[in-house]
Amino acid sequence: MSRKYWIVAFLILAIGLFSLAYQQQPVQAVPYIVTITSDSPDPSSVGQRVTIRATVRREDGSPVQCANVRVTNGVDSCILYYYPPPDRVCCTNCYQYCYLRFTKQGKYDIAAYYPAFSQIIADTEPHRVMP
Repeated sequence: MSRKYWIVAFLILAIGLFSLAYQQQPVQAVPYIVTITSDSPDPSSVGQRVTIRATVRREDGSPVQCANVRVTNGVDSCILYYYPPPDRVCCTNCYQYCYLRFTKQGKYDIAAYYPAFSQIIADTEPHRVMP
């Protein structure tokens, strides 16, 4: 075999090994932890406005810039916007709480969805409504 053949074969092999070694690895999604921190007042009365607060953090402890969380009691829903204090880098007219109203007495589960438009329940909190 000629010397040119060996050089070309070596270059092809080197390029192949180089591309294998430096392939871009897929980015793994970092799971988020959503916690309903308060539902106040609890218990509440029928028709009373209940303030819901929640936090969002990454499982690995890294910061969360901004997050929107949908909260529902099965009938009513609202969206709260979480941003790490003291910053409001994601929006200027957003709140880290929202309100739900309960129309009947009984026991409810308040559910938080993150991201807000997903179908995945991130956290639940029991709530009781008195007459």
